[in-house]
Amino acid sequence: MATISTLIATPSLLGATAYKFRVTNQTDSSVPGQVQEIERTQNYFALTMLPYY
Repeated sequence: MATISTLIATPSLLGATAYKFRVTNQTDSSVPGQVQEIERTQNYFALTMLPYY
């Protein structure tokens, strides 16, 4: 990714009303394997939208 705020997207799905993204942090040794989820009506998100990045 170019920057931490780069958009991450999935293809749009006909009839979808929400998209859920799950991100696992595998680099921060203080919280190994931390999983975060974000649910949106749009088919994209940026890591800066998560509580921890």
